[in-house]
Amino acid sequence: LLKLDSVLGLGIEKMFAEESVIPDEVLRLNAERNIARAEKRWHDADLLRSKIAEFGFEVMDTKNGGHLKPKV
Repeated sequence: LLKLDSVLGLGIEKMFAEESVIPDEVLRLNAERNIARAEKRWHDADLLRSKIAEFGFEVMDTKNGGHLKPKV
């Protein structure tokens, strides 16, 4: 599949390379942030987003909660 990707340039290898281990602390902060958002404590959610960013992760909000991805 990766050989085919090198020809087609779909970026599959990059998707696998971007997967990273998310530290437990970041997972905990994201869970707290999801709770704060559910309780409409927007200021707390924003502070938690900032703390997550300090670890080098972005929060992508969806209807199912915040999903984490490494900052590029």
